[in-house]
Amino acid sequence: MDIERRNLSGNEYAALQALFCVISTFAETSPRLEKRAKKARPGTWRDIRMIQSAAARVLDNLLETIPPEKLAHVRADIQHTKLYIRIEPDWAAPTVSTKGFSYTPTQTLNDLLNYLVGNECMFCTKSAKEARKCIHRKTIEDALPHSVPGGDNAECKFAGIALGLDDSREEWND
Repeated sequence: MDIERRNLSGNEYAALQALFCVISTFAETSPRLEKRAKKARPGTWRDIRMIQSAAARVLDNLLETIPPEKLAHVRADIQHTKLYIRIEPDWAAPTVSTKGFSYTPTQTLNDLLNYLVGNECMFCTKSAKEARKCIHRKTIEDALPHSVPGGDNAECKFAGIALGLDDSREEWND
């Protein structure tokens, strides 16, 4: 089949860049979900790999429609394109659908949690049984979107620690 090759419009070019970014970001981040995907419903990890493969095939097919003299430029350009994800804040009053949740900038949340842990948990000596009733522990666990490693049955996992939350720390990004 002879494919018609023509130049991209500005909107098509932006969409092509976005598609490339999604594919490259997905390829970069999906290995972090491999363990969880393999424990999910059967076929989840296979589906993730299939999505990656299908999206890459779509991109290749779309690139075939670009004239050869422009294609080299487009390929070079998209290799240096990065995707940034930004969560838009929702300042609306809590509703039934949001269940009272609100968005807080990550750095603000990290600062507040570090302050709470540093001032309330750093010198805490509560046992695990006492800690289960601790309002500070519940606040920290509710505020973080992930679980915090550590703590045994003898003491609260936040007792005597400093969270040191920072986006660049690997242990918080696993």
